[in-house]
Amino acid sequence: MIESKQKTPRKHHYLSICYQKGFADSEGKVHAYHIPPNSQLINHLYLKPQNVACEKDRYTLFTEDGAIDRSTFERIYSKYENEISKYLKDKYELLKPEAMQKILTFMFHLIHRSSVFWKEAEKQKFYQKYIHADPRWLKSTRLLLACKKYIEKYSDYMINSFNFILIHSTEDIPFVTGDAPAMIGIPGKKVGYFSGLTNNDTEVYFPISSQVCLAGFKKAHSIEKIYLGLNKNITERKNAIKQINKCIVMKSHDLLLSPTKLPESLVLKLGYFDLINRKLELGDDSKDRRRSCI
Repeated sequence: MIESKQKTPRKHHYLSICYQKGFADSEGKVHAYHIPPNSQLINHLYLKPQNVACEKDRYTLFTEDGAIDRSTFERIYSKYENEISKYLKDKYELLKPEAMQKILTFMFHLIHRSSVFWKEAEKQKFYQKYIHADPRWLKSTRLLLACKKYIEKYSDYMINSFNFILIHSTEDIPFVTGDAPAMIGIPGKKVGYFSGLTNNDTEVYFPISSQVCLAGFKKAHSIEKIYLGLNKNITERKNAIKQINKCIVMKSHDLLLSPTKLPESLVLKLGYFDLINRKLELGDDSKDRRRSCI
């Protein structure tokens, strides 16, 4: 195969560095909890975002003529990251109409970049005609166009169908994120990323940083009541943050990020839905033997 002569970084991040920085501590590092391949051991790492959530050549594409292209995806993602970085830093800009469109587009790009999404996509037959091999790997420029189409579709739908508020963390309970950076579904029910989007009870939670989470509710619901309850009652807000974090942890596949060390009881829920799916698919009745190194 012919490889492009253009030199580009080969360390490709599936969680943007600019996004990870929102979950870093005062030293600019994140607490990363990671399950290595073919392991049940959850490792605890303390690293700078540049060294987290990345894989070599993850976004390498093969063009129609068989050339290797390592720059297209990185160039597109860099464009979105540059546009979104100012909104990630200034929470007061987030709910402006022009910001919301970019935030939701960015959210769906993060979802599409995660290995969790591709596991869901394989099961639910998303992009079936574009996927020729392991769906975690993006092999074709056709897939790039398909991703763009669906991202625009779902972002526009959410703008028109949801009202959004910001939930602020407390000093002792920050928001966390992972390789499933958003929760879209019906509380208390396990649904795919998009399968519950049109339901009137669907809620959306996207931690933008350790301090702020974007929350979306269908327009039929009274958002004022929800907002007042969460931001005036500190106990209710803490309970909501804990539940959002729990959902993010359970939906994530093998990576969890936080600005602080997390309790082992929460960390051990990492990859919970993966474990349940594996047992359902394989008939595995064995107990969960995952352990953490905290």
